[in-house]
Amino acid sequence: MINYKASLYDGKTALEQKVTLTVQGSFLFIENKEVKLNFKVKDLVCETPFSKSPLIIELPNGNRIECYEYDQDLLNHILKRESHLLLWLERNKLAIAFTFICTIIFAIFFVQIIEPQLAHSIAQAVDQKVLDKFDDRILNIIDSQYVKKSKLPTEIQTQLRSKILNYAHREDIRILFREGSQIGANAFALGGRTIIITDELIEKLNNEKLVLSIAFHELGHLKHRHFFERTVSA
Repeated sequence: MINYKASLYDGKTALEQKVTLTVQGSFLFIENKEVKLNFKVKDLVCETPFSKSPLIIELPNGNRIECYEYDQDLLNHILKRESHLLLWLERNKLAIAFTFICTIIFAIFFVQIIEPQLAHSIAQAVDQKVLDKFDDRILNIIDSQYVKKSKLPTEIQTQLRSKILNYAHREDIRILFREGSQIGANAFALGGRTIIITDELIEKLNNEKLVLSIAFHELGHLKHRHFFERTVSA
């Protein structure tokens, strides 16, 4: 039986009492000339000590023990199993390095494999009505901050829209034309059923087939919900 020197605090004041700790079976005994306490080990709340910090034991009666002169035998009796692991890791540099490397590998694996698959699954599972509301909110932001009303002639808009919809075989897709005030020559699909094409892109390409090829590419993004998937991923 080994005795350990420690300090006892009542939890109310900074008054320190020097005591001796003894572990017998499943009990911790705390004694000095004036104090004689004992508690079941399972009722103790202990903080895992790191480096040269003290072993801190919270007692059921509100008192606290601080013990600087402890050994592995005392820790084995006092600490819970999960705390033993933390203490072992803290004192084993090789284990720390191994844990760090495993954490990095898991993070890379999660970001490159798990997270994209998860984002894809969520994007595909979302109801179309939810995506439509998502589109409307994004469109309101784009219209208010980044683009202006299209100056493209109505007949050109109608002609391009008709050809794009014929290729898509969907009547619910919105083909919108905007003047790209801040975004310039561009075309992009939103999360639900909206494709935006800027006047600047049409003017720059000056070729209907090229414009349609870009629009068809955006249809693919729309079909696979790539914009919403990237939003979920972010």
